[in-house]
Amino acid sequence: MRTDLSRCFKDECAALELVEACIWPNGVVCPHCGENSRTSLLRGSSTKTGTRKCYGCRKLFSVRTGTMFECSHVPFHKWLKALFLTGCGTEPIKPFQLSRAIDVSFKTAALMIAQINQSAVECGIRTSEDKAETPLPAHERSTLVPSEFPTAGEPQISTVNSHA
Repeated sequence: MRTDLSRCFKDECAALELVEACIWPNGVVCPHCGENSRTSLLRGSSTKTGTRKCYGCRKLFSVRTGTMFECSHVPFHKWLKALFLTGCGTEPIKPFQLSRAIDVSFKTAALMIAQINQSAVECGIRTSEDKAETPLPAHERSTLVPSEFPTAGEPQISTVNSHA
């Protein structure tokens, strides 16, 4: 299955379709009870995109359930762009570069990088000694300010559509 990455990153629905196809290749499965036949997609106006309900255990779930994206307010397509740009935590990238590339604040970009790197270590993609961007200490997370901005000589990350 060949997938055009620009289509996958364009909006929330396209990103959810891609991840659902990867996580649930044989159909939707409830992560709470394992039910695969009595689930449905919720389509209410106040319901978050991609939210499903299991009628076996009566719990809500989505592809975000049980992942590092679960409690995040950042749209899913921006998370996928960040994962792509960081090489799933293996490529070093500075928060100001990521914030410009995916159109989020500096603080959000720094926290996303820290979360991606932590998950990469937990999954075994890289070791904690690797030289990718280091996670932020807990005391710096609430008071993060940009310490450096790009200068004219630094390379910039360019994307096809950074305002998606």
